[in-house]
Amino acid sequence: MLTQISRLILLAVLTASAHPVLGAGTQTIEVRSVEALVAAMQDAQLRTTPTSIHVHPGTYNLVTWFESPYGRSGLPAVQTPVTLVGDGRDTTTLNARAIRDGRHLTVVAGGRLTLRGMTLTGGGLVADDTSLGGGAIANFGGRVTLTDSRLIANATFHYPTAYGGAILTTGGRLDIVDSELVDNEGFSDGGAIAVLGGRVNLRRVFLTGNKAEPTDHDASGGALYIRGNADTHVYIAQSTISNNIAGEDVGYGDSEGGGVVLWGGNLVIENSSVIGNKVLGLQTGDGAGLFVNGQATIRNSTFANNIATTAGGGIFNRAGNLKLFGVTLSRNTALSQHTDCDPDSDGPCGGGGGLWNAASATVVLNHSVVALNTADYGPDCAASPLGGLALYSLVGDSTDCTFGPQNPKALRTLLLDLDPQLEDLSDSTSPGRSVSFPYTGSPLIDAGAPAGAQRTGCWPGDQLGAPRRDGDGDGINRCDIGAVEVQ
Repeated sequence: MLTQISRLILLAVLTASAHPVLGAGTQTIEVRSVEALVAAMQDAQLRTTPTSIHVHPGTYNLVTWFESPYGRSGLPAVQTPVTLVGDGRDTTTLNARAIRDGRHLTVVAGGRLTLRGMTLTGGGLVADDTSLGGGAIANFGGRVTLTDSRLIANATFHYPTAYGGAILTTGGRLDIVDSELVDNEGFSDGGAIAVLGGRVNLRRVFLTGNKAEPTDHDASGGALYIRGNADTHVYIAQSTISNNIAGEDVGYGDSEGGGVVLWGGNLVIENSSVIGNKVLGLQTGDGAGLFVNGQATIRNSTFANNIATTAGGGIFNRAGNLKLFGVTLSRNTALSQHTDCDPDSDGPCGGGGGLWNAASATVVLNHSVVALNTADYGPDCAASPLGGLALYSLVGDSTDCTFGPQNPKALRTLLLDLDPQLEDLSDSTSPGRSVSFPYTGSPLIDAGAPAGAQRTGCWPGDQLGAPRRDGDGDGINRCDIGAVEVQ
């Protein structure tokens, strides 16, 4: 094992060399202790070829820390290709609780971290203007891939803002597959994940029970906070975003996005369930499932049982371009509570149990269901005209829901003020598979565009991956309206 002095000498030699080579191919290291893990990570940063570290089963309590310009971490900053492989997230754990002020891992530009089969818990970073956040992992322009892993009970703190209770990514790329982020807390943006630019892909992920705690800066994104530009892209597929909270209903101001908040950038959600999230605010709480201020496209997904204290129980579209294709928005609630509201004013204090659309926002409603939602004003949708295309969709209660200029043919495809006859939300232990099926005889069945017609919102498969087909046996191939197809 290299001593600290020999490591420094070796680092100096590598720095001076034009073409440093420490070995061909990937180096594989077996570790069974924290000391061995730290040494392996240090060694990996001196190499130019990839390092794979097999972390044997056990709980590894990180007790020392490493400083970097991006904050304190329990393991050395990753600046080369490193893979950490555990024997499973139920058997291999990295615990950073003893550090008190630090995350597990920091990835910098040029670094590539792959984490597989592990649990990260106990991270608690006190963020500042350079460390920014990320209670377990922070990615500053590198690439991070998580597979079959769990991030649980991590947090990041600071006044007035800290980003990402579990993960912060700013620039670079983040991929998460077959993993879960549970019970993490961010003060105040992104209970589980904060995205400040770059590309993010989530597939078959549970984001559950996370919380964006309010400060005087308020709170945004109980599970996921996105703030970016045209080059920021977030893609979510076959995932469940459930039971997350943004804000509190006492003592603080405005909160947005109990599940997800988009402040600039591009977001795509497909084949996913956004359910049971809450947004709470003493002044306002908007967008319990999703708050949109950017470009958002939702396909074959279910938004249900979300609760907002003010407006947009399912979705609040503030100033975005929102496209809904094969979406079911049902059984969401907007409580219309707003401390600044004048009860004698003519305007509403909130509402839009399913969907709230602001004056500067646009919605495309295509082969979608907005029904069985609850609010005093606009039970299903409310506020300004939808302003975009609406066709082959059902709105259960069109009271206070107005549509912008429409092609008359498109308007004739809408089903208004009808009971969709939806079953209760199913409970699934697999991500992205909690849905509400139509009952037999539902007006949603085979109410979509016929084959050969405009079918831009009728995708080949439904949320569960089942084929869209002729459901009533009349020989005409039409898809059902909403996220799922009756089989």
